[in-house]
Amino acid sequence: NPGGAIACCGLVGGTSFNSSIFPFILRGTALLGIDSVEIPINSKKEIWENFGNSWSLDGLDKITKQVALENMEEEIKTILVGGQVGRVVLKL
Repeated sequence: NPGGAIACCGLVGGTSFNSSIFPFILRGTALLGIDSVEIPINSKKEIWENFGNSWSLDGLDKITKQVALENMEEEIKTILVGGQVGRVVLKL
């Protein structure tokens, strides 16, 4: 939207952001980075509790899998050869 903003936080979707600069220039749209490192720990806790509850997305179980620490070496091999789809949660 003209005069709008896009917020970008963390590396959940990867380390790249590919886009044309034209929407930003032509519509006066801003790309905003969100500081997820230097905010106070109480704010972080509240945000993570929201992610785990009221902000939780449906269908995450379809793109994530839990891997025990003793199985992580095999999982890393799969990741390194490009065979990983979705996200891996390390279960300790």
